[in-house]
Amino acid sequence: MRTTPLSLTLTTPTLLPPSPSWPGCVRLVCMSDTHGRHRELQVPPGDILIHSGDFTNTGTFSEAQDFDDWLGSLPHRHKVVVPGNHDSVMDQEVRELVRSGEVEVFSEEEVNKWRELEDDDDLLANAHVLINRGLELEGLTFFGSPHTMFNGVHDRSRYNRYAYSFGCTDESDIAEYVAQSDYQDCHVLVTHSPPLGIADVSSRSHRGSLAVRNAVFKMNPALHVFGHVHPYGGNVFKLENCQENKEKISALGCSDDWSWSRLKTTFVNAASLKVAGLSEYNNRPAPADIFRQPVVIDIRRDTKDVVASNKSSNYEKIHESSIQGSAVSQNSSKPNRTNDPGVKNSTNNQRVQKVNEVKRN
Repeated sequence: MRTTPLSLTLTTPTLLPPSPSWPGCVRLVCMSDTHGRHRELQVPPGDILIHSGDFTNTGTFSEAQDFDDWLGSLPHRHKVVVPGNHDSVMDQEVRELVRSGEVEVFSEEEVNKWRELEDDDDLLANAHVLINRGLELEGLTFFGSPHTMFNGVHDRSRYNRYAYSFGCTDESDIAEYVAQSDYQDCHVLVTHSPPLGIADVSSRSHRGSLAVRNAVFKMNPALHVFGHVHPYGGNVFKLENCQENKEKISALGCSDDWSWSRLKTTFVNAASLKVAGLSEYNNRPAPADIFRQPVVIDIRRDTKDVVASNKSSNYEKIHESSIQGSAVSQNSSKPNRTNDPGVKNSTNNQRVQKVNEVKRN
């Protein structure tokens, strides 16, 4: 039996609420895991819209096309998109599997659309699609990576219709892609996968990537936007400056690449969908309360610091289904935000219990 690392302890940062206008700042509107229901969201204004993956539910060409049309209708000057594991049509490896007939999950009409695609066609004409690449917008540098790992591998053997790999087979491949990037000092890192141990617990297991976590510590971005693990969505975090966190991070061999004093990253799990999936709503409208509204982040243009967020003082209750059976406090009869695993409420300095180490085969 191998075990996953313990979750790092998180804290809610002290940030200003966003103002109606944002002079001197770049406003980012962050969302993820809309699963084809993007048109049901109310999108606030901003300079740059970020979607960190799973914009489709079944990975089809038509879903991607509808998402692109919707992006084109939004007023934001820039749109940045990183695909997720549900966005199958965006992954070259899945395209080949579908075209060759090895994966027979789509209609013939859908497969013919895939066959007409050029290999380098990213489908989204109204967005900057970041697949292990970066760019500069509004004075901020961005880097995006789409890989989604389960227990350290992309699990293509069981889920070959989904876009887990994007050219990777394990964590070392992700690390190599990131290491080759020219954006080692990016201001905004966008990934679909959470970093391992940071807002990544689902079904009592860690669903984050160690390579992504190490990339955060190496790049030290002002902001890391991700999704994938729905229960933690709509929240803004920072790592707590505590000895336990330092020891865990040092144990991973990161201590030579960074110092705790320079770590500045604000983490945003931008997952819009609260529930695990939409299968039960395929033939009927999903209720509005299963969607979260986008996370708004303001970054100062001069210092590149995160200074404001619409989630700065409103830590959402994590769905109990995501932590059922894990060792959170059982003494409180009424749930509140200090019962959430691995999170400290910075306003009252009360330490909370963290998710116990989760065993896996």
